[in-house]
Amino acid sequence: MLTLELITFLSGQFETLFHDGFVAHGNHYRVVVVGSKGDLTWVSKKAPLTRRFENKGKARDAACCHQCLAGSSQDLALKDISQHPVWEATPHAERPYSPNRHLACTKSPLIREGLS
Repeated sequence: MLTLELITFLSGQFETLFHDGFVAHGNHYRVVVVGSKGDLTWVSKKAPLTRRFENKGKARDAACCHQCLAGSSQDLALKDISQHPVWEATPHAERPYSPNRHLACTKSPLIREGLS
């Protein structure tokens, strides 16, 4: 739980840095987070992602790619590794998390306002 509180706190700080910025040596700067890196298993649990590679199983397949819709249906088979796979046009077609879940990172103006 402490990790989620820390993420929420940092998200608020980044929001302030985006809107208000800071002044250093007479120059005004604004900060924007353009990406993040991390262990996808950890991120998928904290986000929480609805599409993640942990969904891939032997008994039942579910949407498993956090970036595209590969594996979300038989028409978009993950195993299609041809030069032009059936899921080729689906990157970033949908967010990989439920729209009704509050994410700590949604305080970022670019996530909240810039993307639907």
